[in-house]
Amino acid sequence: MTTPFFRSCLATQLEQFVALRRACGFVYRSQAAELQYFDKFLFRNDIQVVRLTQALTDRYQRSMQHLRSGTRENRIRVLAHFARHLARGDPDSFVPWAPPSDHAARARLPFIFTVEQVCGLMRAAAQLPPPKSLRPHIYPTMIGLLFSTGLRIGEAIALDLGDLHHDSKMLHVRHGKFDKERWVPLSDSTYAHLQTYLDKRMATGPPGSDTPLFFGRRCPRLPYATVLHTFQALVKTCGLRLPTGRQPCLHDLRHSFAVHSLLRWYRQGRDINALLPALCTYMGHVNLESTQVYLHATAELLEETHNRYLEHYRNHIKGSFDEHHSPDSSVHGTVLLPVSWHSKGRVRQHDHRLS
Repeated sequence: MTTPFFRSCLATQLEQFVALRRACGFVYRSQAAELQYFDKFLFRNDIQVVRLTQALTDRYQRSMQHLRSGTRENRIRVLAHFARHLARGDPDSFVPWAPPSDHAARARLPFIFTVEQVCGLMRAAAQLPPPKSLRPHIYPTMIGLLFSTGLRIGEAIALDLGDLHHDSKMLHVRHGKFDKERWVPLSDSTYAHLQTYLDKRMATGPPGSDTPLFFGRRCPRLPYATVLHTFQALVKTCGLRLPTGRQPCLHDLRHSFAVHSLLRWYRQGRDINALLPALCTYMGHVNLESTQVYLHATAELLEETHNRYLEHYRNHIKGSFDEHHSPDSSVHGTVLLPVSWHSKGRVRQHDHRLS
């Protein structure tokens, strides 16, 4: 990956900073693009400085008044990272205040697909034209794969034929977020559906192990924009909308996978606390906080947690309580749910184990 082209008086420092971040393992592609806007601001205004000053950063912020607040905040946050880097070698260099990143507070409510709704999408995708092309097979397979594995759409598009290991029924995700790799085990039904798709795929597409699993008619690999446009058309055909009127997006399939995994484990009587780290690893997260973003309290999930706690109450609490209190105590009718809402609308597991 090449370093972005900088031309201002701080070009050398900017290039060194971007190279350092990438040497630390960060992709730093979008952040480097944000720094290019600051570089262009310096260059076009013929600003010659040796360090950042408050007057300079204030002037830069005033030049962005026509942009959306989120865009301005992103650019100032990245500039603040660069400023802190400069301040380590030059204590007189000014570090601007950057608004804290709070994506969760601004995050939209995801659409949690039901199994029936996903089946409806797959049936609609199977009717996509042209009828004798691979297209009616690509999209049902991709939608089912995203829903059953929680893959990111970019990870699914980047899959090659050689990434499907038939002996172990696993996918090798080589191009995950931040270029991380992981192995994703497949259920028997998901593997069988992929195998059916591969029979069609091998008859019409290039057979090399390094060729795309999902490929387009006009380009070797299916473009993201094409997948997004097709999915939006399928959602519209199926009449799926949130109460706010917004249509579901591709990433909602990943949210749905996490919620359905949690719901299935509750119904199976599994130890949720023990399985959450497995879900975290399966989804390609480095910590449980990242996975927590995907755990939403749906009506079905709340019902299952209610039943789990009610069973725990009857088996472990009520009996010992009756030994020390009168039978007509009003607390017998009180049931507390073992999950609660975060202020940002996520599900939080309590510390006590219920299974």
